Amino acid sequence: MAAQEKAQITRFEEAVGRYAEGVLKLRWFIIATSVALLATALWSIKSFIGFDTDYRVFFGKDNPQLLAFDNLENTYTKVDNVFYVLDPDGDVDIFTRETLAAIEFLTEESWLLPFSTRVDSITNFTHTIADGDDLLVAEMAEDWDNITDAELALIKDVVLNEPLLLDRVVSSDKLAGAGKIAAVSVTFTFPKEDILEVPQTVTAARDLEARLLEKFPHLTTYMSGSTMLNNAFSEAAQSDLSGLIPMMYLVVIVTMYLLLRSWAGVVTTLSVVTISAMGALGIIAALGVKLTPPTASTPTVIMTLAVADSIHILVSMIVGMREGKNKHEALVYSLQLNMLPVFLTSITTALGFLSMNFADAPPLREFGNISAIGVMIAFFASVTLLPAMMSLLPIKARTEKDWVSNMMGKMGGWVAAKYKPVLLVSAAMCGALIWCMQYNVADDRFAEYFDERVRFRADTDFMFENITGIYAAGWDLDTGESWGVADPEYLKILEAFEAFWLARPETVHVDSIIPMMKRVNKSMNGDDPAAYAIPESRELAVDNLFLYEMGLPFGLDLTNQINLDKSGSRFTVTWNNVGSAQTRELEAMGRAWLQENAPQLYGEGTGPAVMFSHISKRNIDSMYSGTTFALVGISFILIFALRSLGMGFLSLVPNLVPLGIGFGVWALWNGQIIFTMAAVSGMTLGIIVDDTIHFLSKYLRARRVLGYSAEEAVRYTFETVGAAIVVTTLILVAGFTIMGTSPFAPNASMAQVTAFAIGGAMLADFFLLPTLLIWFAKRRMARGKDLANEAA
Repeated sequence: MAAQEKAQITRFEEAVGRYAEGVLKLRWFIIATSVALLATALWSIKSFIGFDTDYRVFFGKDNPQLLAFDNLENTYTKVDNVFYVLDPDGDVDIFTRETLAAIEFLTEESWLLPFSTRVDSITNFTHTIADGDDLLVAEMAEDWDNITDAELALIKDVVLNEPLLLDRVVSSDKLAGAGKIAAVSVTFTFPKEDILEVPQTVTAARDLEARLLEKFPHLTTYMSGSTMLNNAFSEAAQSDLSGLIPMMYLVVIVTMYLLLRSWAGVVTTLSVVTISAMGALGIIAALGVKLTPPTASTPTVIMTLAVADSIHILVSMIVGMREGKNKHEALVYSLQLNMLPVFLTSITTALGFLSMNFADAPPLREFGNISAIGVMIAFFASVTLLPAMMSLLPIKARTEKDWVSNMMGKMGGWVAAKYKPVLLVSAAMCGALIWCMQYNVADDRFAEYFDERVRFRADTDFMFENITGIYAAGWDLDTGESWGVADPEYLKILEAFEAFWLARPETVHVDSIIPMMKRVNKSMNGDDPAAYAIPESRELAVDNLFLYEMGLPFGLDLTNQINLDKSGSRFTVTWNNVGSAQTRELEAMGRAWLQENAPQLYGEGTGPAVMFSHISKRNIDSMYSGTTFALVGISFILIFALRSLGMGFLSLVPNLVPLGIGFGVWALWNGQIIFTMAAVSGMTLGIIVDDTIHFLSKYLRARRVLGYSAEEAVRYTFETVGAAIVVTTLILVAGFTIMGTSPFAPNASMAQVTAFAIGGAMLADFFLLPTLLIWFAKRRMARGKDLANEAA
């Protein structure tokens, strides 16, 4: 059996040798073809690459929360907005001539912003007062630069007692203090076919902010809202592309030179990683796939993994030259030794990334597909372009072993000699870290997807703390009959629903038609405070609503609150800085209240906060299937490649344990699981299996071909592949650590957990796997099996 296996392996290596000779003969053709392909990829990127600036991209077309939200926005107005927050200097409120003039200036100028369709502030709030038997609907002042003290006092009284304004465009005692902070909300309607509308609008909005501050320097301004959120996603993607890739190139150059002491190795590796990353981007650009914040980090991931392929081939080449082979022979030897493990690692890594197609969020699926494309390009470049270039470039191998190889040889001997205590200690440490996984909590706050370096995050935090929230749920409460909103019974249900929410400590603001209906009813009754109530009859409510709408100025109609046939109204609840689990609970409480008190109006609450609150759970649930797919696929590949059922199953231990280590360390480090981290398991499994494949392939070669004992095979494996595993691990950890510096938290968190898992994988491959192999061999020997055939 051993002779047969040896012959099979030899035939394979002979075939690879012939392939390597062919590559070296065609080296100029391969290099020219690679340059042409790279030029084509760069042209494709320049011509077709684009960024998707809509947060809706995180939700599939069939996502139920997105469908509900689209239906709400199609019925009423869009909620795409820029939210200016104004903070006057000093311990003063906003009710000064200077600050009110600033709010009026910003309000008027905001109408001129691109795609602006509505502006809401205290200066254009349509106040109602009785004028005999008529209803007067008008702004509270006409000349904001010259208002009297009496008008100031009246404006302050009206604003601080108007529910539609408090905790929305003016602060209350709940947060910064009554009247301390003001806001101006600008609503936009964007054409879907124009991908540049958001950046253009944000640029114009920031220019307006600059003009405001130049004219009114006593103000400090902050900008939030869904349009700023969309723009922050786009800026985060571009920041990752422009910032992370240069950092990754620096890591590659420094690491490769320190390892190889050869600029030839550095140049060839840079060539491989460049064609891999740019090739993948060029393909997806030509296919019309737009970049999103998650996919913008794929070049960094691809470059990191491409370096790992190059290292194994280059290190084996240097080892061959150190043993006396010339460069040509060493390149052939390296490809013979590494073709199978590099191919297997590429396939399993690609399979891990492809498992992300089970994710619910489209950007995660695209992240996996782009990375899988890049990984396979890296494989082909590593076994074609790399040897072709190295055959032309000068390199001189050192005759003595480097300190890493010497250290690995000593470590292999120590692990083999002390395998029992090493196995027990490593198993205990792994078990302890895996136990810590339970302290992770799934929690998404989309405002916290960006760290404090991103202005949107800092400005939104200020808004949370001082005036209002960004997390909200909206209901379409439709009666099903024309003018049903004027039915007093319907209005009483809205009033009760409003009271239910206002009693909740999480509630910051409730936006419904009830305050408006009560205020108009009061004005129609001579401004009698006792008449601040729901109209007594449907006919009276219809008359009041009709008169009020007739007096509203252009752009400030009720289409944002009442649908066209007056059969239903929008009801919106804004909460404080609640997490995803609490958002789901609150929305469910709203549904439960409607089911119990108004089943005819039952419906789901929706909005960006509700949509994002479900994204972690949906992705975690879907990725159970993805991880299973990756695990089963990788296991079959290993069993087939290693030609051993036992070794295939044994390899699962050092592949699954690092996932537990990664999430265990994350629980101690942070503990917050956000939606992108649902994809970590399948993706990371495909990456960390690489070291296991290289370790097992060298171990089995020592057992089957060289006839070594288990202890000798472990020592041989450490000596031949240990240094490469250390270096590739360091580069992988460095690459994902660089990605972990992204200002976009979903990318950063996913990368950090992956880095923890990759570090854990190296420890598992050095301390858990070799001790299990020796233990496995001892058990087989005890049953009288031939050690040379233990993997058969």
